[in-house]
Amino acid sequence: MLLLALIGFGPEALADGKVFRPPTAYPVELRIPDQRALLAWSNGVERLVIETRFTGAGTNFAWVVPLPSAPKVEAASRGLFPTLTHLLRPKVIHLPNSIVGVACFCAGLAWLLITLKPDGAIRLSDGLASLAIGGGIALISLESGGTGLLGLICFPVVALIAAQVRHGKESPWAIVIVLVLLIFLAGMFLPALAKAKAKGSSDSVEVLDRQLAGVFETTTLTARDPSALRDWLNTNGYALPKEVEPVIGDYLGDGWVFVASKVRRDSTSSETGSLHPLSFTFTAKEPVYPLRLTGVGNGNLEVDLFVFGPERAKVAGFKVRDGLRPQIMEATTEVLQLGGRFQSLPLAHPALQEVAGNAAFVTRLQGTLTPEQMRQDAVIQWDGFGEVRDVRYSRQGALLTVLNWAGSALCLFFVGVAAVARWHGVEPTCYQKAMVAAVVIAAAATAIGYARLEVVPVTLERRFVRWHDFKDQQMAVRIALMDELNTNSPITVEAVREALRRGLPFALTNGVSRTPKLTIREEDSPFNYSLREGPNGVEVLFYDDFGRALVEPVE
Repeated sequence: MLLLALIGFGPEALADGKVFRPPTAYPVELRIPDQRALLAWSNGVERLVIETRFTGAGTNFAWVVPLPSAPKVEAASRGLFPTLTHLLRPKVIHLPNSIVGVACFCAGLAWLLITLKPDGAIRLSDGLASLAIGGGIALISLESGGTGLLGLICFPVVALIAAQVRHGKESPWAIVIVLVLLIFLAGMFLPALAKAKAKGSSDSVEVLDRQLAGVFETTTLTARDPSALRDWLNTNGYALPKEVEPVIGDYLGDGWVFVASKVRRDSTSSETGSLHPLSFTFTAKEPVYPLRLTGVGNGNLEVDLFVFGPERAKVAGFKVRDGLRPQIMEATTEVLQLGGRFQSLPLAHPALQEVAGNAAFVTRLQGTLTPEQMRQDAVIQWDGFGEVRDVRYSRQGALLTVLNWAGSALCLFFVGVAAVARWHGVEPTCYQKAMVAAVVIAAAATAIGYARLEVVPVTLERRFVRWHDFKDQQMAVRIALMDELNTNSPITVEAVREALRRGLPFALTNGVSRTPKLTIREEDSPFNYSLREGPNGVEVLFYDDFGRALVEPVE
C-alpha cells in the first residue's frame, strides 16, 4: 500500500475536480548592478547601449565613453534593461523532482537480485518487486516529461521473467539485461536533458560632432595630446583625474574617440528623475566593451552585459548566465502572461526588436570586475550555439536537489552490492562495511554539493498572482484618471502624469478588490505603463509579461 501511495502522489493533487499546483518560486528582487550594457554586433557595426547608475541630484550627471570610431548617439528606452532582466530572470529550483521513482526502481531490482531463485514457487514478493520497478520507471519518465507508458510495459515483462526464473527457464540476469534494453529505449524517447554544443576649445582638441539624445547633450571629441583632452573635459564639467591621461593616450594612439555626455540644462525634473540609457552606433574591427577608462581610480564594478550576435558570446572575467536564441513576436493588442522560463527569448518589446536586428543568439554575461581586470577592454568572442540557462536554488530546493543526487547514487550502489552478492553467491550483509562507508560518503557529498549550489532568497507566489496584480493596477490607473484628471483643461502627457501622481496611490489601496503585491510605475517594461502623445490625444500603454503593449486612449 505504501508503494501505491508513493506512486499515486505527484507534484499535483486532485480535490473536488480542481488541480492544486504548488506555488512558484521567484528570486527576491536582485540588486541592480553598477552598470548594465547591451552590445549588438552585425557586419562590423556595433550598437552599444549603456545604463549607468548615478548618484547625486538634479543635473550634475556627466560621463565620458571611449569608442573605436565616431558614433551616432541616441536616447534608448528606459524599459530596455528592465525588460531584458525580466525575460532572462533566473530559473529558481524550489521543488526538484523527487527520487521516489529511482528508489522504487532500485528497491525492486535489488530485491529480485537477492531473493530470486529457481525454487518453482510463485511468490507475491516477485510481483510487488516487479510493480516497484515498473512504477519507478513510470515516475522517472513522468518527471522527465514522458508519458509513463514504459513503466506499464516493464511491470508485466519483469513479472513474467521472474516467473520464468522461478521455474528454472531463465537466468536471473535476464531481468537486468531486459531492463538495460528498456532503459536504453526510454532514453530515445525521453526529452533530452541538454543540447550539444555546436559549435573643441583647444587647438589640439577637435570636436567631431554634437548631438542631443533625450535628456543628454553629447560631444564627440578627439585630440593629439591626452592632457589637452583632459583639460577640455575638466573645463566643460567632466571631472577626470590626472591618472587617466595614460589611458586617454592609449585610446588616442589606437585612433579612438571620446563621447562626453551630460544632462541638458533645459531638462525638466520629471525627465531627470529616471535617466534613460544612451545608445552608440559605430563601426569597429571587433565587438568591444570599453573598460579601461572606467577602471582608473575606481573600485570593483558590477556589470550586466547583454550581447546580441551571431553566436553565444564569452568574455574574460564574465560568467555566462544565459544563452538563448531570440524569437521575434508580433506586436498585438492582446495582453498575455507566460509564467516560468522560455524555450527561446521572446522579443516583443519594440526597443528590443530594434536592437536585435538579425542576431542569432542573445547572451547574458555577469561580472564583478576589479581595477586590474579593467586594464583591458572586454573583447567579445564567439563560442558556438549551445544554449545556457541561469539556474539557481532556494535553500529548500538546493537541499532537496543534493539529497536527490546522493540518494539516487546510494540506491544504485545498493543495487550494485546486491548484484555482486548474487554473482558470488553470498549474503549482501557481508558488504556491510562498504555500505556504511557509502552512506558516509553520500552524506559528505550532500554537504559539499549544497555548499557549491548558488542559493538565492526567494518569494513564493501562487500561479497568476502577478497577472491579477497587473489587471488590478490597470484598473487603479483608470480609476485615478477618472477621479483626478481635469477634462475641462487640455489633456497633455504632463497633465495625465500629474493626475496619476495624485490619484494612483489612493486607487491602488482603496479602488481595487485587493492591494497588489507589485508596484506599477511609469516605465515601458513588463507589468508597468508608459504615456505618449498619440494621433487622437494622450495614450496609456500597459505592458504584459513579454513587453507587449495594450494601448488605451485617455478620454
